[in-house]
Amino acid sequence: MTELSRRSRLLAWFIRWTVVLALLSGLLALLYALQGSLSERSGPDVGAAAQDERRAANNIVKLGTELAESFGLKEAAAQSVEWQPRVVAYGRVVPNPRAMAEVRAPFAGTLRAAANSPWPALGGHVEAGDTLGWLDIRVGPQERLDLEIKLREARAKQQGAEEVFKIQQERLQRIQSLESPGAIARADLDQALVQLADARTQLVTARAAVQQWQDALTEINGSGERKETAWTQPLKAPAAGEITDLAGRPGMALEAGGVVARLVDFRRALVRLDIPVRILTEGPPPEVELVPVAESPPSLAGATNRSEPAAAEQPARAVFAGIAPQVEPSSQYAGYWYEVDNAQVSVLRALNGSARKTHADRGGAIWRPGLFVQATVKIPESKPRKAVAVPERALLYHQGRALVYVRITPGRFERREVQVLGRDADRWVLASGVAPGELVISERAQALLSEEFRTAADVD
Repeated sequence: MTELSRRSRLLAWFIRWTVVLALLSGLLALLYALQGSLSERSGPDVGAAAQDERRAANNIVKLGTELAESFGLKEAAAQSVEWQPRVVAYGRVVPNPRAMAEVRAPFAGTLRAAANSPWPALGGHVEAGDTLGWLDIRVGPQERLDLEIKLREARAKQQGAEEVFKIQQERLQRIQSLESPGAIARADLDQALVQLADARTQLVTARAAVQQWQDALTEINGSGERKETAWTQPLKAPAAGEITDLAGRPGMALEAGGVVARLVDFRRALVRLDIPVRILTEGPPPEVELVPVAESPPSLAGATNRSEPAAAEQPARAVFAGIAPQVEPSSQYAGYWYEVDNAQVSVLRALNGSARKTHADRGGAIWRPGLFVQATVKIPESKPRKAVAVPERALLYHQGRALVYVRITPGRFERREVQVLGRDADRWVLASGVAPGELVISERAQALLSEEFRTAADVD
């Protein structure tokens, strides 16, 4: 009985495990069939997702040399720099008295537009010496009599100057004819020469005055025997600028000294910059770089989908011009005047070609009174620290983190999180994350970010 019982148990065990293995085989076959069905439905995306996972392992993006070249990636070496802590100083553009000019009527008369150009308009730009219009000066009998009297006086002075010149010339000739060793002192000869030169100068001045009054009478007498004649004089712009006020128009009668137009050269912007007193241990900086303040604070601008930081504003170089008379009441900062350097105007002209009087050529299209500006001022007592500078377009932002991509080997790129200290011209200054000399992706880095996080985007 014992042997029979043992055989029965072995048979039951064998049958049981045979059934279990059969069930497992069927289950594996079913799972394999389901996987094939899912692969047919999803197509090549599952394989691409696995490939992306392999590419992005450990923050490494593997593209291969050919694929990286097709993306148009460009590299630049990170540079070692010294960064000095800075503070932001705010200011605003104010009217510049040295950039203003007025066109006034020198005599009483009537305004008239030029024959070959229209009358100036508000906002129009003119260069120094441009003719804005003409002033027809009315000359009556009294003015004509005054001119004739002044002409007679000038002629009398000319006649007297000619006689004095003749006398001095004859005196010098007599002295020179008697000149012999010991006959006349050298000082007397020098004095005669000086007196002759003075007489010649007086004669030339008198002749010029006669000619001036004669030309004036000739011009106003060109109309014949009329009792009133017109004398025309051009109205020229005393300096380059933009017409901000136009008080005169063709046909308007003006008195002597009446304002015709006011000009402002907005290229010569004057800025009041308020600087914290605590950083003025060495006085105000002799030169600063100014940029306009953003239209709205970043907190009010809302979230954006841009991974790259906003492009830097083109700074305007400004030089110290003086101390403001008052401290800013709200901030208690010291105020200083800075004048924007006119060198940027020549740069704008070079960039915009030789076209004259265009909106871009004025150089002051933005820098007008009321514009708020800011500048970064170094703190003199702070110690510089070693840092690394990378190109502007190398920096990216993802999920609130600042990132750069470093090329490890051809076709392999590493994503690194960095700490940004600030901007220096067209470069970002970093405190950590990149070592000097490493090759960072300076162009098309966004393509690497998209390639690395493409799997996460597809899952979302």
